[in-house]
Amino acid sequence: MIDFTKVANFFNKETMYCFTSDIDWSPEWAIQEMLKIFDELEVPLTLFVTHHSEVIKQQYGKQGKSQYVGLHPNFFPNSSHGTNYIEQIDFCQKLWPDARCFRSHGFFDNSQITKEFHARGFRYDSNLCLFLHPHCTPLRHCSGLIRFPVFWEDDAHSEKGLSFKIDVIRRYLNISGLKIFNFHPLSLAINTPTTQYYLKHKFLYKTQDAESWHKYVFEGIGERTFLEELIFYLKKIGVRFSYLDDLFKELPKLAET
Repeated sequence: MIDFTKVANFFNKETMYCFTSDIDWSPEWAIQEMLKIFDELEVPLTLFVTHHSEVIKQQYGKQGKSQYVGLHPNFFPNSSHGTNYIEQIDFCQKLWPDARCFRSHGFFDNSQITKEFHARGFRYDSNLCLFLHPHCTPLRHCSGLIRFPVFWEDDAHSEKGLSFKIDVIRRYLNISGLKIFNFHPLSLAINTPTTQYYLKHKFLYKTQDAESWHKYVFEGIGERTFLEELIFYLKKIGVRFSYLDDLFKELPKLAET
């Protein structure tokens, strides 16, 4: 049994970084571009899938990285995943049978959903957003799951009208704690600078052309330049990056630190 008092004490003093992405029905070109960006930055990325993607299958399913993919079910009305939470979980499990974690669309859940995931063998989730909260730490959920809260998310940042410069959040980066970042493929690929820009370009979700999207990339300060600036800064100060599944497996060891 993990001693969460010791885990909390660890993250009150230490910092770890995890980068994640909710795939959100993104077209293949956007997923490919996002994975290319993270590969070039040499940063591990955990994915949460909403639909079948050959790109993800090739880069995660066939490269021994299957454990780094979780589910991103949509439990809202009129969901393409099903008419109730059992159907919706079933649908997503068929997308990635090896998944043992989830983060639902809009961070939606309830006690029935979390109990169902735990009963199916899921052991952790990342289904809570604590935007820029200091000293984030893994949480022991009543369902039996371990919950890894998100520290920063792109759309939350944008909706608050914040500039995509790391100076906006730098002081929070210098506070210890678990820092899980969440990006969305399309927003990252086109370097989204504002919520308005994203809404204006949502039609790109239906664009399968792997070339035409380039003309919609924002030339200036946006989500992609933010990520690049952020990684440069974090590498400069020497932080540690981790896949979410590796962090989960390491928790017992952290509790002994």
